[in-house]
Formats: sequence, C-alpha cells, structure tokens
Amino acid sequence: MDKLQFYRVSDDYINFLRNVEPKVQHNRYENRDRAYVGIVLTMGGIHNYFAPLSSYKPETHDSVRNKSLVKIYGKDQSEKLAVLKLNNMFPILPTVITRIDFNQEDYDYKRLLIKEYSYIIKHQNDIQNKARSLYNDVANGHSFFSRLCCNFALLEQEYVKYGK
Repeated sequence: MDKLQFYRVSDDYINFLRNVEPKVQHNRYENRDRAYVGIVLTMGGIHNYFAPLSSYKPETHDSVRNKSLVKIYGKDQSEKLAVLKLNNMFPILPTVITRIDFNQEDYDYKRLLIKEYSYIIKHQNDIQNKARSLYNDVANGHSFFSRLCCNFALLEQEYVKYGK
C-alpha cells in the first residue's frame, strides 16, 4: 500500500458528508483547517478512507484503550502529540483533497506535523490494520464500535453522489 500522507479536505465535501452522517468531524480545528491522514483503508478496491487528526487531550484520550483511535507520540510515550480518529474515518474522492505541504505551514505547526508524520509512517502497517479491523467490526454489527463510529456503509452509498 502507498505511504500514508497528510491532506486537507474541502469544506463543501465535509459539510456534504456531515449532512449524511453527523459523526463526520467539522473541518476546522483550533482555528485552522483540519489535517487528515490517508489512505488508512481501501475497501473492495473502491472506497479509500481518510481519518482526521486531532490534538491529544489527556482528559479525553488517556483512558481510551481500543482501536477507535491511534495515539500519536513524539520521541517517547511521554510526548503525546495527537490522535488519529479511526472511528471518524470516511470515504474520500480524489477531487476534494489537497496534500499538505509542510513547508507552507508556520514554523511551529510544521514541526508538529513532521513529528506526527514520523510516528505515523513508522506505524503505518499497524494503523492500517487497526482501521481494517475497526471497519470490519462495524460492518459485522459490533454494538460498541457501531455506536462509536461513523456509519461506513451509509457513507459509502452517499459520498459518490457528491457534486452530482
């Protein structure tokens, strides 16, 4: 599988998906466009999925110990950088994405993105395996993950209607 990359997704597409499935996250986060990681999963050779990155919040994320999110660390596990929210992943169209050029970001954000990217590339196979396992659990009706995650089947039916 291709190396994971960081992307931005058009506001219009995110709003379209949010009308279908409210668990799709807003596109703005902490006064900037949210970064997404893709492709975390390809289903049936057709549906490519992206997952949103979010800041690490100890009060929310320290207690999570399941495959719904991936904790992103710096040099060691004490440097908690972000979380990759696999429970909020969604299918993507190639026409609505722009790859993030780290050099176009302000210095501090660029450094953060590079640290996050280094971790994600190092753990790419684990991330993609978790995404596939989570997707399968939702598809098979696992009640805990079905409540927590986007409705992947519904999104797969609807996202292809975007722009039509």
